[in-house]
Amino acid sequence: MSKGKFEASKGAKVRDRTYATQRKTSRTGSFAAPKKSVSKLWPILAAVAGVLVVAAGILLILKQNRPAGKPAKPETTGVYVPQGMSRAELEELAQQASVLLRSSDLVLTLEPQGWDPDAAPAPEQTAPQTEATAPQTEAPADEPEDEPADEPEEEPSVHEEMTVQPAAPKPEEPVVLTLNAANVGADINLVALREDLDAGKGKLGTDDYAVDLADYLIYRENAVHDFAVQTAADYGTPLTQPTVEEAADSGSGEGESRVLVIRTGVTGRAIDAAEIEELLTETLKKAARGDAAPEGESPLSARMTYIWEHPEQVDVQALYETYCSEPTDATVNKSNGEIIDDIPGFGFNRDDVQTWLNQAGEGEEYRVKLESIQAEITASKLKKMLFRDTLIHVDTNHTYNPPRTNNLILASKAVDGTIVLPGEVFSFNATVGMRTAEKGYQEAEIYAAGGVSMPGLGGGVCQVASTIYYACLLADLETVERHPHMFFSAYVPGGMDAAISYGVQDYKFRNNTPYPIRIDASVSGGQVHVTLVGTEWKDYTVKMTYEIEDTIEYETVVKDVPYDGTIKEGQILTRPYTGYTITTYRTLIYANGKKEGPFKVATSHYNKRDEVIAHVVYDTPQPTQPAPAPTTQPPAPAPTTQPPAPAPTTTQPPAPAPTTTEPPAPAPTTTEPAPPPESSSDAAPADSGEG
Repeated sequence: MSKGKFEASKGAKVRDRTYATQRKTSRTGSFAAPKKSVSKLWPILAAVAGVLVVAAGILLILKQNRPAGKPAKPETTGVYVPQGMSRAELEELAQQASVLLRSSDLVLTLEPQGWDPDAAPAPEQTAPQTEATAPQTEAPADEPEDEPADEPEEEPSVHEEMTVQPAAPKPEEPVVLTLNAANVGADINLVALREDLDAGKGKLGTDDYAVDLADYLIYRENAVHDFAVQTAADYGTPLTQPTVEEAADSGSGEGESRVLVIRTGVTGRAIDAAEIEELLTETLKKAARGDAAPEGESPLSARMTYIWEHPEQVDVQALYETYCSEPTDATVNKSNGEIIDDIPGFGFNRDDVQTWLNQAGEGEEYRVKLESIQAEITASKLKKMLFRDTLIHVDTNHTYNPPRTNNLILASKAVDGTIVLPGEVFSFNATVGMRTAEKGYQEAEIYAAGGVSMPGLGGGVCQVASTIYYACLLADLETVERHPHMFFSAYVPGGMDAAISYGVQDYKFRNNTPYPIRIDASVSGGQVHVTLVGTEWKDYTVKMTYEIEDTIEYETVVKDVPYDGTIKEGQILTRPYTGYTITTYRTLIYANGKKEGPFKVATSHYNKRDEVIAHVVYDTPQPTQPAPAPTTQPPAPAPTTQPPAPAPTTTQPPAPAPTTTEPPAPAPTTTEPAPPPESSSDAAPADSGEG
């Protein structure tokens, strides 16, 4: 322990002992009166008592005559003013404060916020005293000097008077700093005090004074100021946030490349020089007044808590998103089919940067080279693989109906050659557009409200949409939107049709493969042809099946029709449809013969439509003739068998040879997996399709 600190402790003991006796009625020391016999002093005591009575009366009169609300107060500028002390006691207190100030070092303890002194006692961190900072020899506490110097002695150099730690401590430990008593030069100006007391300053009664001794404190203010400034400079550190900047790196030997320069932040100590100076000045004033110090501490000790200001953490992911770019795969220009070049990206290994940040100290620098990231699908690779494989080919039969066939041809031409990029959604209505007479569409049978068949522009184009849907099912493409017809359609297997109506119902699928897909569509030889061309990426084929869940038989209804010569007896007025509920399933078949599934795809509901036969009603009775048996009615399908449907022709490429890895196909379970998002309903909308 340094001598300065020891003297501070000694001074504290003197102060405590003296203050404990300062209010005793018996007075000792240099101002104590000699003892006399009580029997010889009674006349004097009686006279003093009389004077006191007269003085008390005068004070009472003055108090009564004083204006209300303005009690007399002693003249003082301090916070704490000893009340009711005699002049001798006040001067003795001043003498003790003088000794304390001249003999004690000024000690400042810097504590981080949240520091627990019980858990981690403050270490002794004060540097050893030097000759320049050693305290001067002072008089013993019980022999105070009567006439201390009115002004401080000449100041030592500011560089000599401070014993500040050369380096900042660990954040969890406090720092103890000492400013030597000789360099502070603190004292009580006893001469000025006695002059003021002689002049009656602070006098309340005959021998009753209230004076703030801090008004007579003298010390080297610039020494305290310089100490505070140097302490703040040595231990207060500004908060520095991390920085990131992009720079060129031409020293790699590979031409100029891009690098990121990352600098970690620096924790700041919020230590203010003005706050330290104010705290030390107040500590000196408290010592001058005789304020009690905390137990175990020097009367000239002060504590200041500082706050650690921590820098922000570097967000590696945000850094990557700001300065890096993902590569762009080569793709195809949909309008002309030409290949658009790939674009390489730039990036860095995020795990490596995060590892460095976890281990880096404050204020360190790290240079991260932005590496070129090659696109997964380059232009050369795409050129070799683009539209290389026939994913699926489907033919569906159509009936002889020239207007309907015309509509099939127009819709197929609108679709033919359409390129669907990876992730893109194909829309039938958006591709084909509205079916209008200006485009050449003709009227053919469509289903209207209530299930009535009637002529409508574009009738029959549903077969083109259904053929594409059937092909996409076999190619295992994702269905986005699909609606079943109001009635069962025979040109595709059950549950594999797609009804469309412009602005009401659409068919959409998503290209969920890594490569572009081209749709080739045409009409010839009584069939609609659809081929999906792309790059085969899966090692399995798809088999589609369906199951009839429910069958609703139609009924035959006889309708009276007035005779007009156009309708014959027994003529079929409305063609019947049997109603069905059909569920479709998908089974995956791998090249090695392994099967997975079946998995449910969708459930479709088809309404029944009753057969209506004409009964001609004449105005005059006609010869009775047996009603002719209807010759145009087709045999109703058996309820337990699937509806009659011409088997469409499908051409599926053989599955490629099995590889060491298989795509993640869903494992068969006892419950059917959810199908892709499709639309199916028990009853179709009023406009139930154009085909």
